[in-house]
Amino acid sequence: MAAGGLDLVELLASKAARGTAAAEPAPTSLAAWVEHLDCDAVVDAMPSNLDSGEPSLGIALAALRSGKHVVTANKGLLALHGPEVLAAARSAGRTLRSGAAVGGGTPMLEILSDAFRGDQVTRFAAVLNGSTNFVLTQLERGIAWDGALHAARAKGILEADPSLDLSGRDAAAKGVILGNAIWNAGWRLGGAHMEGIWGLDPREAADAAARGLALRLIVSAAPETGVRVAPVTLPREHPLVMEGTENAVRFTLRAAGTVTLRGPGAGGVESAAKVLSDLLGVARR
Repeated sequence: MAAGGLDLVELLASKAARGTAAAEPAPTSLAAWVEHLDCDAVVDAMPSNLDSGEPSLGIALAALRSGKHVVTANKGLLALHGPEVLAAARSAGRTLRSGAAVGGGTPMLEILSDAFRGDQVTRFAAVLNGSTNFVLTQLERGIAWDGALHAARAKGILEADPSLDLSGRDAAAKGVILGNAIWNAGWRLGGAHMEGIWGLDPREAADAAARGLALRLIVSAAPETGVRVAPVTLPREHPLVMEGTENAVRFTLRAAGTVTLRGPGAGGVESAAKVLSDLLGVARR
């Protein structure tokens, strides 16, 4: 590949040398097309489907079945079918990496996979949806719902369906993924308790701010409680109180106490960097 992108002369020469495989039957679905591809790894950056996980589920299973590694940024796939897809990866002897599914540019899953090997996480609390964090920050400043949502859309940080953010489903999906990574719990999104911020009276956020407090959408989880998502009022100096689109998670460890990780949450550039990091991880293996 040329430094500035694909070299079209080289591509045309390759096509002339290798042909277009016109004699082979054309794939009839995305999954069939993925199985048909001649590549080492498949990247899934499709919008998350938190109802069925498709078409990402079919794509991931087809890729693994045909001997390809999978890098996914898809929360729906992992929150609804994580145990199934991980079992398929183990069976195929291939790698499934999903760092971009939780935390945007903050390496939450990567740290869990390595840094706490000598300790045990007993619970966590987190802000895992940068979009609702941004919206709540706007409401604190006295901006009405319409203005807060318009500002979030202008920044490109709301899901294609904003109700996924505002209902707490996006945050719950990430909580399920984190919980399964920590405790191998086999949790699925349908078992999470969810209270979102949709319909929240903006005066609640503004009044909390006036009293030196902050309203934030908090994901909490422990093996005995599962995943819970709800708006919580916190002191302004609390580590989970941030403005803008940052994410944060506080892990409570049996030996080390509390460890807080904080960094970029929502954002296309941050997620793209995480996908690239996952691809490099696959290459190293």
